Amino acid sequence: MHSVGLRAMGRLMDRVMGGLDPETPKAAQFVRQHLGRLAASCHWTAGRWDELGGLRWNELQNVPSHLRMLSNVLVRNYVRGDESSA
Repeated sequence: MHSVGLRAMGRLMDRVMGGLDPETPKAAQFVRQHLGRLAASCHWTAGRWDELGGLRWNELQNVPSHLRMLSNVLVRNYVRGDESSA
């Protein structure tokens, strides 16, 4: 995973962890469940990011535009997952 992915995941984790007390016994389970909803749309080591214009997994760069685009895709897919599970 490239640094742009790590930074984008950090932005996503701000949203995931927003209302969660990390000391609760089921915190890890909660995070795994929530991140699991994104697995099918993530391309960290193979494939293409369709929502990023078809960029291959290794074409993302740690530049502001790619960070913004990737962060937006991750958060948007996470929010959609929340809506579909409601």
